[in-house]
Amino acid sequence: MKTLKTSKISVLTACVFVLALGTLAHGQDQAEDAARRQEAVRQATIVTPLRVDVVISRISAESGETISRLPYTLLVNANDGNITTLNMGAEVPVPTMMTPTVDGKPAPNVLQTGPVTYRSVGTNINIRQVRALEGGRFAMELRIEDSSVYDEGQNQRGAPVFRSFRASNNIVLRDGQSIEFTAAADRVSGEVVRAEVTLEVLE
Repeated sequence: MKTLKTSKISVLTACVFVLALGTLAHGQDQAEDAARRQEAVRQATIVTPLRVDVVISRISAESGETISRLPYTLLVNANDGNITTLNMGAEVPVPTMMTPTVDGKPAPNVLQTGPVTYRSVGTNINIRQVRALEGGRFAMELRIEDSSVYDEGQNQRGAPVFRSFRASNNIVLRDGQSIEFTAAADRVSGEVVRAEVTLEVLE
């Protein structure tokens, strides 16, 4: 009987010990979760200066060689809620073609140049909603717009031909990381347009 009682006490003690270990482990998990949440909140309130490099390249469809490579640099602050914008370009004159009249009637198959209007071409880059994430990562919304005049682009009326490229997405980068933001082929020339983004944390 004494041995049986001793065995029961030992089993009960073991059960209590196991329950205590489980409670302790659960408490540790809760403490770690709370610490992670506090760290996430702290990171979300720290304004961190960042450098974002955007490179827009055009690749020949025939040779695969780089035709142009245009770099842009923007300085942004994570968690400050501001929008960083870069606009660079020019105003291109676009002639307005008009049909002359003869005796009050439109002259057939005849066009003449009318008033000149201007169209903006160039590159627009917007970075917004930059915020710090866990693990030293940063999320942002990036928008790129690029337009230009074809080197030999003229329609039958002598007006310039324009090409445009637009892309937007939410991306996540670490310090020193580079990604290919997007790549697309021009329908007219076949050139491939690529946009590469690099992030750097500034001290």
